[in-house]
Amino acid sequence: ADAGEAVLGDRGVDDAAGAELLQQPLRDLVGTLVLGDLLAHDEDGVVAAHFLGKRLVAPKLEPGSYPLWGTTYFRWWLAQRLAPLVHIKWLQGSPVIVAYLRLVGARIGRDVLISDIEVGAPDLLTIGDGASLGGRLVIANAEVVGNELVIAPVSIGADAAVGTSCVIGAGAVVGDHAEIG
Repeated sequence: ADAGEAVLGDRGVDDAAGAELLQQPLRDLVGTLVLGDLLAHDEDGVVAAHFLGKRLVAPKLEPGSYPLWGTTYFRWWLAQRLAPLVHIKWLQGSPVIVAYLRLVGARIGRDVLISDIEVGAPDLLTIGDGASLGGRLVIANAEVVGNELVIAPVSIGADAAVGTSCVIGAGAVVGDHAEIG
């Protein structure tokens, strides 16, 4: 018996499918371990300050329009000031960026590849299984328009491909298998 049969047992799954079943949990484990190591070696506490600060200041932003300089605006603004404490460019293209975005509230499917990303409201971002997001991507789902802060969800479907230097606006829905580039 080969390694695929030994791990999967008698499920009637061929070797390629067995290898695929093992890959995602392994990627998630590696991402979690690397992020855990990042937090463990966070001597100044800046990474932990970002995660805890985001959860305390703006635990879950709701879609809507909010007055400029109101409490929701201030909570969002402060959370945005904490975000640069994590140098996200160090994480790009690795499973760690997915774990990081999940920690700050994004809902991300399996086998997602993310390069470099900037998100206005991570808790209102949904990315489907198998999506691929290129570098310097901006998810503008929280922005100041006139005298209001406008926050809206963004959804990127399964197996969608978003190219480099794209901007996806508030309320956008990128369908399954779509290509933007």
